[in-house]
Parts: sequence; structure tokens; C-alpha cells
Amino acid sequence: MGEVVFPTIDKTVPDRVVVERVFVNPDYRGQGLAGKLMEQFCNYATEHHYQVKLMCPFAVKYFDRHPEVHHLLAK
Repeated sequence: MGEVVFPTIDKTVPDRVVVERVFVNPDYRGQGLAGKLMEQFCNYATEHHYQVKLMCPFAVKYFDRHPEVHHLLAK
């Protein structure tokens, strides 16, 4: 149905990841699934103490709309 792709930026810093893309199968778009995927990603990133960089335009918009997850952003 969908996925959030977030590889490690640098193998020597395994807690820093970059959200490269958020993808939802075209058959399932328009149902809020991308937002739900991002919510689950943010929960996972918080649990694993990840620092996050954003490349995906949808992820950037999600973080803009959700200041409660700004603590995840890499400085």
C-alpha cells in the first residue's frame, strides 16, 4: 500500500536518517495513508532516537504541519 524510505545518511552515524520519499500506491491515494505512514515513522524515529533530515516534499509539508515532531529534525 505504501512506504516511507529513510536510509542512514552515514554508516558511522546510524541514528541519523534521511526521509527520501513517502510513497502510496495510486489505488490508495487520497485516503490519508501518507500522513498515517509519516505518523508511524515519527513514532518509530522517536523510539529509536533518530535525527531526521528531509528530502521528500511530502515529508517537509508533514513536518511543517506538525511542530510536535520538530524534535526529530537533525540540527
